[in-house]
Amino acid sequence: SRAVRAAPGWDSDGRAGARCWQRWTSARAHPGLAAMSELAAEYAEFLGDLTSNNKGLINSLTMVAGENAADAGAVAGALEAHLSRCAAEHRLPALYLLDSIAKNVGGAYLPLFSSS
Repeated sequence: SRAVRAAPGWDSDGRAGARCWQRWTSARAHPGLAAMSELAAEYAEFLGDLTSNNKGLINSLTMVAGENAADAGAVAGALEAHLSRCAAEHRLPALYLLDSIAKNVGGAYLPLFSSS
């Protein structure tokens, strides 16, 4: 098995965050994925992996949100939908992600998060 090198700030094994980042970068190679509905669907899929307070995955999802700040509505909408439908025990990690995006990316996300 090939080891995946974790980015700074990821969990010690780096697997969850690295898996998210690899899926995102490989998905970006496909034309048309940047459409907002497709972006929201892809981000929602990543959110399904957010079932615990995994710093690596939260950092990865924050980085993806930062790279897609021009389509902040799609990412914020996916996160809002996730928060409304996820199991209660998965809401805290999603709120940590929301906080991370607000603090580390800010910009277009702040009015979207404050209006929800």
